[in-house]
Amino acid sequence: DDDWRSPRYRRYLDVIRSGYDESINTHSNKSSEPVAYRNSAYDKPYVMLFNLQYVLGDVDFLRAMQHYFSKWKFKHPYPEDFVKAVEESSGRDLSWFFDEWLNSRKQCDYGITSVSTRWVITESGRKVRCKLSLYRYGDMIMPLDILITLADSTKLKYLIPVDNFIKVEEGLDILPMWPGWDDVNRTYTAEIELPAEPVSVEIDPSLRLADVDRLDNTSGLLPKMRWEPDNYMGVQFDPLDKYLVRYRPDFRFNNVDGIAVGISLEGGYLMKLHQPKYRISASSLAGIRTGALDIMLGFRLPLSFPTSLSGFFGEYKSYEGRELVRIGLDTRWSQRLQFPPFFSARLFFQSYELRDSSYILFARYNWMKERKTVSSINLVLNWYDRLQWFETSTTLSLSTNFLHSDYSFGRLTFETKNNFPLPLGATLKTRLYYGYSNDRLPPQEAYRLAGGNPLQEFEHFFYASPGTLPVALKREGHIRMPGGGNLRGYTNQDVSGSRIFALNFELYVPMIWKILTPSTILFRKYFNFTPYGFYDFGNIESAPFYFSSLTSGLIVDKRWAFFPHAFYHDLGVGVLWPLPFPPGAGRYNLRLEIPFWVNLPRYGEKRGKFRWVVGIEKAF
Repeated sequence: DDDWRSPRYRRYLDVIRSGYDESINTHSNKSSEPVAYRNSAYDKPYVMLFNLQYVLGDVDFLRAMQHYFSKWKFKHPYPEDFVKAVEESSGRDLSWFFDEWLNSRKQCDYGITSVSTRWVITESGRKVRCKLSLYRYGDMIMPLDILITLADSTKLKYLIPVDNFIKVEEGLDILPMWPGWDDVNRTYTAEIELPAEPVSVEIDPSLRLADVDRLDNTSGLLPKMRWEPDNYMGVQFDPLDKYLVRYRPDFRFNNVDGIAVGISLEGGYLMKLHQPKYRISASSLAGIRTGALDIMLGFRLPLSFPTSLSGFFGEYKSYEGRELVRIGLDTRWSQRLQFPPFFSARLFFQSYELRDSSYILFARYNWMKERKTVSSINLVLNWYDRLQWFETSTTLSLSTNFLHSDYSFGRLTFETKNNFPLPLGATLKTRLYYGYSNDRLPPQEAYRLAGGNPLQEFEHFFYASPGTLPVALKREGHIRMPGGGNLRGYTNQDVSGSRIFALNFELYVPMIWKILTPSTILFRKYFNFTPYGFYDFGNIESAPFYFSSLTSGLIVDKRWAFFPHAFYHDLGVGVLWPLPFPPGAGRYNLRLEIPFWVNLPRYGEKRGKFRWVVGIEKAF
């Protein structure tokens, strides 16, 4: 039921609500980027014409367009010529309309604040007196069409004008005028006598008004809603006037619950835009074997400060033996919407605890004790840029304990990643990773030499609990989550610590695979492997022992005890495969890596031998 006008309206709203729009009269050579130019040259004029039709009425709008065509056919008119032609045809001063559409970046945003009714006795009999209160949130001024639906299904149409001009439309009653500009006269109240109780009041049922938030354009506690199944294919049409909720069955597997089944919901208003509104997510699953109930909730509300792409978010998880609460603010700043540099920041409070250690592999060494709480304040800063010869991303994370935390700690983590394009389609990727903390980090947040730590694994679908991926392979050091020091050759040693330094290099050579495989489109689509070589170098400061996943016990590493500042190296080859999941299921990469040489192998192993490790998602 997608309206044929909706795609253009959605594109217009995306740029307008992101805060990176430009006025229609912006010259093309002055536009900051292609998306802003497309909006000001195509999408915004398209929407403006529908709003002009909305202001004039269908009859006068058609007459104005015919007059404009007759006057300027086979000529070269300017915008002011179009304005003059419309004013000549309609006999109306429309400077207020064209000034805000052609020369400004004002937004249109009206909302219904309250609707109250009471029965009264009038000269014509018993009536319902309806008090309608509206608010203008945006700076753009527009007349409003109001549709009131009564209990007997009768529909009554009203017009709130902004000047003395009344458009020609059958069955339209006129309410008091609502003039104003900017912050002047933002509120409006009118009393309307009705023959019966109203069941709904709606602003602009024709959906022509360029309102940036239509959820408050109808009366009632909840906005209009649309429920639809999630098709997993990433194909969706967000309605302009409804809050969309998508639902799908959900399932997980782990060694404790066996199969867990449930449902997942995702809701929001215009969710595919850069700044979606009122986004929520909810999942609930029950383990078939244990009956344990997992709950995950999340929300994000848009904010206009400190930038137009800011938000307030929250998250709650009671999931597979752990409980987590996170709440905070995020923002993104850039001079242009789609072109870097981008700077983003997240400031949030986080608190979590372990409820049931049976969900944790090697829980005694990988997590704190049950019923212990870790609370912290976290700041994450990221800078991304695409320069002439390479692209770069730098992240700085700061964390410290807060309120009633059973662990007192402070942590600083720095990461910078760079991609250098080379001839023949090759790419060199580099990564610098540094982490520093005191010695009181909870074990699940300690730095890992080979990959992500257990807390990071908890946030990932595939790694959260044993059994989702084969436990035997995890125990033997063949499965790792990318992250941490990323020295993949040491996955089977599980070395952790409170301070870490690492350098990672990957050389991607996709031409090798293209030369060796068929060139059919179907094969390349589903088996688009990219071979690469890697070299990792780093050091970690930890206790003079580590946990051996092979022997399932503690062993003393005498080498580490005598050489606390020894550096680790590994060298190998790998292949990256983008998994052919439907777009709605997320994009994942599978890595198969063979670190055939390490300089500090596990006790009893040779430096050079066949080792293999698999991981899901990009290492960096």
